[in-house]
Amino acid sequence: MAGPVTSPPLIDSTPYYGGDRLVRTYSSGGTTYVQQCTAGGVYTSGGTLKMSTAGHCGPTGTVWLQGYFDAAAQQVYYTGTMGNTIASQYGGGAIDAAMLSGNSYAPSIWTSATSSLPVVGQAAVGNGTQICSDGSFTGFVCGGTSGSR
Repeated sequence: MAGPVTSPPLIDSTPYYGGDRLVRTYSSGGTTYVQQCTAGGVYTSGGTLKMSTAGHCGPTGTVWLQGYFDAAAQQVYYTGTMGNTIASQYGGGAIDAAMLSGNSYAPSIWTSATSSLPVVGQAAVGNGTQICSDGSFTGFVCGGTSGSR
C-alpha cells in the first residue's frame, strides 16, 4: 500500500501557491463529509495577499486546510490552515468565485508537482478569447470563450 502523497499540489508547505488542494471536513445531519477544491490564483486586495477558489466550494466562513483526502486510506492529510472564506458567490448568473484570507500565500501557481510559475501581472481578456483552467481534479481544460454580457 502506498503512503501519503508528499508533493504539491496535494501537500505543500507555506507559503501556499495557487493550484494547491484545499480540503475540509464538516458534519450535517450526523454524517461527516469531506470536501476538496483547488486554490486559484493569489492576488492583492486591500494591501494583503488573498487566494481565490470556486464559490461553489463553500460559503463565507468556511475554514480550509491545505491537503487532500486519500479515499483508499479514508484519511485526510494536511499541512496547515490554508485560509478562511471571506467572500463567496455562485449561481443565479453570478461568477463562481470565492476569496480566502490566510496566513501565508505566494504569488505563484503550481504547474506540476515540481514546478511553479510566478504570477507577474494581470490583464483583461478580449471578447472571443479561449478560457482555460487547471484544477487539481479536472487537470488542464480549455473550453468556451470570453464574451460580454
